[in-house]
Amino acid sequence: MKRSLILILLANFGVASAVAQKPKTNTPAAKADEISPQTELVLKSLSERYEKLRLWKAKFSHNNKSAALGTTKFSEGDFVFSYPNRFRFSLNGPSEISDFISDGEQGWYVKFPKGRKSPALVQHFSKVGNLELDKYLILLRGLPSYTPESRTKLLKDFKVSSNVNSKMLTLVLEPRMSEDLVRVELAFEQLKEYPDSALIADSLGGESTIKISDVVRLQKVSPEDFKPKYPKDSRVEEVKN
Repeated sequence: MKRSLILILLANFGVASAVAQKPKTNTPAAKADEISPQTELVLKSLSERYEKLRLWKAKFSHNNKSAALGTTKFSEGDFVFSYPNRFRFSLNGPSEISDFISDGEQGWYVKFPKGRKSPALVQHFSKVGNLELDKYLILLRGLPSYTPESRTKLLKDFKVSSNVNSKMLTLVLEPRMSEDLVRVELAFEQLKEYPDSALIADSLGGESTIKISDVVRLQKVSPEDFKPKYPKDSRVEEVKN
């Protein structure tokens, strides 16, 4: 069940560059806490920007490429996020219509095969904390406040690098231990406080890409934003997790 959930999340939270760089030969391995001065500055900058985005919503376009099936699916959607773990992430078609929702304690994956007014297929997770969502929510939640402790934890979990040009800052995260993810990228325009795009590559060769638009910083949200909505005759599966 955890594997199937991970594939759901990869389909809903993502974007990527699927080829991990091969390590150079005859080069001493860098220590886990060593990153370039440029990457240190990018890490601090993006952490500060996410500090201002703890409550926000946006629209997005989403491309999901399956290496196994040789297909690419496109959908548009929207999300709302309330720090640290309440969110609604919705795909509104044309390829898929679905919601992934968490109220901070419970989670729901709601898929609408024939549209939102027709019966849905619902998976209900009673303990969302057991789903290991942190690495998939990095686009919405972002980086923690930059402290020696948070830096140490990040570098323990990821190999961290960056790309910088006159228009964009991109932070590249490669999980050190993950059966599912190969690469995560967060890209910001130089002078904007919110992400421009995000990238996730999975270990199956899949690529997914999200382009962010219409960002709104919120003052408050309603608890109703984090409750699933579907027709009464939908099929609901209680997932033990």
